[in-house]
Amino acid sequence: MLTRTVFIESVGRYERLFKSTPPSRVVQFTERVPMVKGRIDKKASTATGYAWLVWEKDKLDNCEMFWIPPCRKTLEREGDYQQAPRTPNRSSKTVIPMRRSEGGDLFSG
Repeated sequence: MLTRTVFIESVGRYERLFKSTPPSRVVQFTERVPMVKGRIDKKASTATGYAWLVWEKDKLDNCEMFWIPPCRKTLEREGDYQQAPRTPNRSSKTVIPMRRSEGGDLFSG
């Protein structure tokens, strides 16, 4: 799961998810990964950190921490930005509610 790093900080989330099923790997980006809804922008910046949380069936008892070294400049190509599709700006948004489990949240059960 690609998630904001703060996702792992919640006491409630620890009790409901991580305590019984911790990820086998937490892979932290060392660079900030700018994510802009509906578009890609080479000049975008962010103060938000991201990490990959990985659960492997055969490694459920040990959580390892890894870091992704700086690599954005090495992996980017100018064409990545020129070919990026743009999402049309919609004035009205449709909200589809998520179904909840009988326990009341996504991590119960």
